[in-house]
Amino acid sequence: MKRLIAILLALLAAGCPVLGESSQSATLFFSSFAGGGFEYTVEIDDPSIVSCETKYEYEEQDEPIDGASFDFLATFKGLKPGSTRATVYGRSPIMENEDNVYTVTVDDALNVTLTPVRTINSFYVFRMIEGGVATYTITMDEGGYHVSVDEGPEQPISSDVIDELMNVIGTYDVAAWDGFKESDYSVEDGENFRLEIRFTDGTGIVASGDNAFPDNYSDAMEVMWRILAWNARDENEQ
Repeated sequence: MKRLIAILLALLAAGCPVLGESSQSATLFFSSFAGGGFEYTVEIDDPSIVSCETKYEYEEQDEPIDGASFDFLATFKGLKPGSTRATVYGRSPIMENEDNVYTVTVDDALNVTLTPVRTINSFYVFRMIEGGVATYTITMDEGGYHVSVDEGPEQPISSDVIDELMNVIGTYDVAAWDGFKESDYSVEDGENFRLEIRFTDGTGIVASGDNAFPDNYSDAMEVMWRILAWNARDENEQ
């Protein structure tokens, strides 16, 4: 679960700028623990616009002792005016991945503004139609996004594809599909699907149907399928 409220409170307590407000620098705080908690890395799409200094601060000791709590601090400083995206990857051997995405904007005075971005963390779709079966699986890691077609090898895929999918999700209110699970056994030959999406804010969508579909299914799935088929093909041909 994302801890945006905790981050905001930590920023206020430390006298640092609140996300969405500008200052000469902006710092993100994430809390974890040694020996199993999240370890964090930061990736900036365009490091010529903003730099990032990171450090760990442990409570009451200088060395990381198993179980000891710590804060991870990422301080962004503007280098030139512009906008880019920064992702803070949280990885743990015992917990589900935690990824936080921000739009970083630097103005002419080199003030930095951080704005949280709700985007896709993982995406899985299965579809069986007219005797054919296909799946697409998209994951995010420190190297960016990757797609696997029919459980084949992973290939890099552009974040622009993710933005296109997010646009479909918003346009067709795909979030309203969450929890849909219906079947119509009176149809012998038809279509069935399963969709699982997890977002960077900890929310998600899980829906499935066997010849029964949620609102806007045909339009939304047609567009998503076209986006996925086109871009996965392009990546595999490179």
